[in-house]
Amino acid sequence: MRNRKEDIKVDFVMPWVDGGDPEWRKQKDYYNRLEPFFPLEATGDFRFRDWDNLKYWFRGVEQFASWVNKIHFITWGHLPKWLNTDHPKLHIVKHEDIIPQEYLPIFNSRVIETSIGNIDGLSEHFVYFNDDTFIIAPISQEKFFRNGLPCCEAHIVNHMQYYNYMHFWMCMLLQNMTAIKRNFNSGEVMRKHWRKFINTRYSFQTNKDNIISFSWRRRCFPGFSIRHIPNPFLKSVFWEVNQKERDIIINTYKHRFRSYDDVNQYLYFWWQICKGNFYPQRDEDLCLMQDVINPQIISQNIRLQEKPLMCISDNSCFDDNIFEETKRIINDAFESILPEKCSFEK
Repeated sequence: MRNRKEDIKVDFVMPWVDGGDPEWRKQKDYYNRLEPFFPLEATGDFRFRDWDNLKYWFRGVEQFASWVNKIHFITWGHLPKWLNTDHPKLHIVKHEDIIPQEYLPIFNSRVIETSIGNIDGLSEHFVYFNDDTFIIAPISQEKFFRNGLPCCEAHIVNHMQYYNYMHFWMCMLLQNMTAIKRNFNSGEVMRKHWRKFINTRYSFQTNKDNIISFSWRRRCFPGFSIRHIPNPFLKSVFWEVNQKERDIIINTYKHRFRSYDDVNQYLYFWWQICKGNFYPQRDEDLCLMQDVINPQIISQNIRLQEKPLMCISDNSCFDDNIFEETKRIINDAFESILPEKCSFEK
């Protein structure tokens, strides 16, 4: 039976860190000295810097997705001074609320992602945002959930560079996919859910890749595409994965900073796909993705509001002067489309 919009409640989950908090920095630097062997990508200041645009995330939610049931805002403990913590839709979640005390403090977003299912009061249906993804135009609840299922484009890829075993990001993806291979036979999944893997809603390239990968005899998926966009989840999937793959979850918990053998949100997302717990939808129609090295293009994309979601990827180690100018250009664009304070601001 089809779920009407009013039949389900959809929450948003978003982790945030104030990289300028002196107490937080003192703690981070202390543990970084104790554990100095993590790559720069895991410990560098650019990983935690504040773009001063969080208020536009909240304004976008209120302006363009007012149907949200609750926002679970995950934090080390610090909060923006302007945030209205008494807002009825806002739930402040501290790390100690969802992560066992023995593993704290952590500076590893992947530990947070594996702990989302522990959030008190979290709805079965929720969307996970990173703090670099924004709602910049109207978006309906049905773009995230349809018939009670998460919407996504199930895209099988055959070119995952797992052979590059020293690559920080690829090692994590390999850990995710290894867990998937332990629990799912790709031939059985494809036989059971083939209409969700070959679908007219997908792009030509996705259908082509999925058809090429379609083998009754194949036991393991080679890999899935990466969605660095707001991802819809079922909370029950987190409970199932954390029970069946407890060892790798605990192993991730042990890493205060991002490590080579972590798992992250994609394990849960791919798990949903392999179980057939998704509704086929073309991802490209929802989100624009740009790297911060192109601030003028990002500014134009925000102002035009051609797609409802915007992902601004920050993996650049540029100096402070360039950072400040880049931040100004991007935030001016946000201000142009979301100039009014929202109820999440004091």
